[in-house]
Amino acid sequence: MRIIDNCIDTLKQNEILDYLTSERCNWYHTPHVAYSTPKPTDRPAYYHEWVANNMIRDPKHISYIYPFLDLANKNRVIRAVSFLQLPRHDNTPNGKHIDLDGKNTICLYYVNDSDGGTVFYKGDKIVKRVEARKGRCVIFDGEIYHSGVSPTNCKMVINMNLKDV
Repeated sequence: MRIIDNCIDTLKQNEILDYLTSERCNWYHTPHVAYSTPKPTDRPAYYHEWVANNMIRDPKHISYIYPFLDLANKNRVIRAVSFLQLPRHDNTPNGKHIDLDGKNTICLYYVNDSDGGTVFYKGDKIVKRVEARKGRCVIFDGEIYHSGVSPTNCKMVINMNLKDV
């Protein structure tokens, strides 16, 4: 696992934040951010698809994703989605999960500062916590179980599943 602060320059950090908080960006509601079916530990959120099922969904702004391929030393985006989690009264982890079946690398980029970071598991035990800081990315094996932590302020991330062709 690699944690990289200021992984992209401040100008790009601000461009991404400005885009995701603008009227040009389409957000969609999901009742459960971590699973495709409801579970008690899961929370609602909004999502914006950059890449889904190996298809670019946001062609005008896909260039924001490309620098993360270099950081992770990968050459293909399988999936890239932004999540916006609204404030909750507690900082509890959402559902423990892996994003995709099969070998992939995750690059998780924090778009803004928030008190809802990410936790990583070994079995059922939390073994690592990463705080959400604007400009920080976490690169890790996609087979590691993890979960976002519900923020008491808004949290925006870009979750990218990457691999080599």
